[in-house]
Amino acid sequence: MKVKCQECSNIYDIDENKLPDQPVVMKCKNCNNNIILKKPESGGNGGEKTNRDKINKILENVDSLPTLPTVANQIIQCTNDKNSSSTQISKLVSQDQSLTMKVLKIVNSPFYGFPRKITTINHAVVILGAYEIQTLVVGASIVKAFSRSKNNSIFNREKFWVHSIGCGVASKMLARVFQYRISGEAFVAGLIHDIGKIILDQYLNTDFEQVLKEAHDKKVSLFKAEKDILGTTHAELGKTLGEKWELPSHLIEVIHNHHDPFNSSKDRDIVSLVYFSNILCRMGQVGMAGGDGYVPKIDDKVWGLLKSKKPDLNDSYIDKFIYDLKSEMEQTQGLLSVLQEKKEKNE
Repeated sequence: MKVKCQECSNIYDIDENKLPDQPVVMKCKNCNNNIILKKPESGGNGGEKTNRDKINKILENVDSLPTLPTVANQIIQCTNDKNSSSTQISKLVSQDQSLTMKVLKIVNSPFYGFPRKITTINHAVVILGAYEIQTLVVGASIVKAFSRSKNNSIFNREKFWVHSIGCGVASKMLARVFQYRISGEAFVAGLIHDIGKIILDQYLNTDFEQVLKEAHDKKVSLFKAEKDILGTTHAELGKTLGEKWELPSHLIEVIHNHHDPFNSSKDRDIVSLVYFSNILCRMGQVGMAGGDGYVPKIDDKVWGLLKSKKPDLNDSYIDKFIYDLKSEMEQTQGLLSVLQEKKEKNE
């Protein structure tokens, strides 16, 4: 069987017949991380080994997964360079006419609510800042990379993206409430936190339907059903994709740890924001995160972290946040069609 180190992604071939009945710990030769080795269970779910093999195949062949446009990768690198200028960012975006039109449509949508129309990328960079434009480009590129539909009777991609936009809007809203440094960064983090579910739907469609059915029938979270049936989760797959795309580390942390922010050794603030935003969207029934209607209890440690930034935080704020979120969602009409490059009815 193949075992992957969760720290450095090294993959080892292990003879499962030589493993003892009890789990053992192996040190990764590359990074010295502890890898827990367990003998595969016999019996039970007959498809477990097959499913695990399919997952391993995806993880081992990440080159088959979609790539980000060259311009998006260049913009990430350029924005992270302290010596880069707004003029450089403008030139990079302008190289891709489709991307230029998309960014201008988003900037001029009710989502931003500028009183005067912004007609050039350079103007958009000056008004919003290079970092905000980067987040729009990355977010739009990621949504486009997975815009292909699937005929899945349970997983509704349209509602999934509405939920994802909702998480982005909620994260941006909460970033202002809790005084997070860059609200645009929070929007994209919320938008892409569940990207691993799209990988499952697109590459393991039949198996993912089984996961969705399990979550629905047993009233458990999708996360738990994935672990039970597939042996991995959308968070793990999303992290692999984020690493392949060389996304900023804070986005990878959000994708990987949005179900357990305190599992993250860094960037806990933004991971906690997205975690809380996801719960608010589920409470407010904004879109659909998957086939489950599961609403997790807010983790006490996350609540404590948020309260440390807003001392008067209490349960009464939850209803207010949901109300404000739904109000802000009204300003996102048409945003999904722009992100996916779908033609709007009036065009």
